[in-house]
Amino acid sequence: MRQGGAMMDAALMRMLLDCSDTCGMCADMIMRDSGSVKDMCRMCADMCTRCADMCAKMPDDRQMAACAEACRRAAAACRKLAAAG
Repeated sequence: MRQGGAMMDAALMRMLLDCSDTCGMCADMIMRDSGSVKDMCRMCADMCTRCADMCAKMPDDRQMAACAEACRRAAAACRKLAAAG
């Protein structure tokens, strides 16, 4: 991410912001025990997976590689919550 320019294009920046906002909304819904939390967790898992895929396209950037890994962990956690009975 520090490389800027072509490495940090507008599409990636939007994805990072969308993913962050989605995760925040999901956390809020979990905390208030929303009836829609499973749907939100599925959406969050999808967003985190897409974000991880975009970040992983820059394997030489340690921060983006760490972002990809964090997004993959978040996606896995969201899938687990969405599947919980």
